[in-house]
Amino acid sequence: MSVVAKSDRMMHLLRRATRRFPAITVVLLTAVLVLVAFLHRGIEVTELDVDDGGIWVAKGADLSLGHLNYDALTFDGFVSTPSAQVALGQDGRTVTIGDETTHSVASVDVAAMKLGGASTVPEGSRVVQGASTIAVLDSLAGYLWVGEANRPDAIKYEDTSAIADGLAGGIVTVSTGGTVFAYAPQYATLTTVTRAGSTWSTTKATLSGMSVGDDLSITAVGDKPVIYDATTNTLVLPGGRTRALDADGLAPGAVLQMPGPASSSVLLATPDSLVSVPSTAPPPR
Repeated sequence: MSVVAKSDRMMHLLRRATRRFPAITVVLLTAVLVLVAFLHRGIEVTELDVDDGGIWVAKGADLSLGHLNYDALTFDGFVSTPSAQVALGQDGRTVTIGDETTHSVASVDVAAMKLGGASTVPEGSRVVQGASTIAVLDSLAGYLWVGEANRPDAIKYEDTSAIADGLAGGIVTVSTGGTVFAYAPQYATLTTVTRAGSTWSTTKATLSGMSVGDDLSITAVGDKPVIYDATTNTLVLPGGRTRALDADGLAPGAVLQMPGPASSSVLLATPDSLVSVPSTAPPPR
């Protein structure tokens, strides 16, 4: 092959390489960018998470609910309420309020930081949430309604839609597992409502020893009801057993604990102490 032919061949190869260089460059740059993106952690962004273990509290003076992030020791969200007299319930992201002034119940949209649809309930109704269950007791007429806490507006608060009646002058609570307990001293009847698949199951039992007009409060320890009669200073324990607290040296007027996990005792708060009362024979601590 002549020198001229060799020279022409080299020039031809050089021109081909030159034409292909931009494509090769794009491929190499793309590979480098992918590698950098894979290895780099990126920029950390802090986002509001209202299910971060914080709690919601009512600020009556400000007509608002506040989401307290106790890790940061600050409020990181607020929701306006119609009035200062509200009963607040929470289970994770499921939050409800019962408004005693406007006689209504509503859920809280924790993502949008606003109230959901509100429904009117009978005047004087008691609204209680436990787990994903909400109970509304009309203590004047004696009707009880139970439903999903995230949709209290889906419940029809009419006497024909009530899950139980005969609870005039009664008290109600919901356990941390979602079991509803309502007691009517007029009929000495304890009504228990539990979830049965997509429906609700209701049972009734006789529970005597308390009188109409007594100052009663009710709670749940696990899925067991406990009633405190402040008038007689007596505890009515699971199974209907009673315990006279005067004999234990406890003065009347204690405050019964809120619903809590299963335990062999129930807590009472006095003006100067927190007392654990066993549900068996030993005296309170």
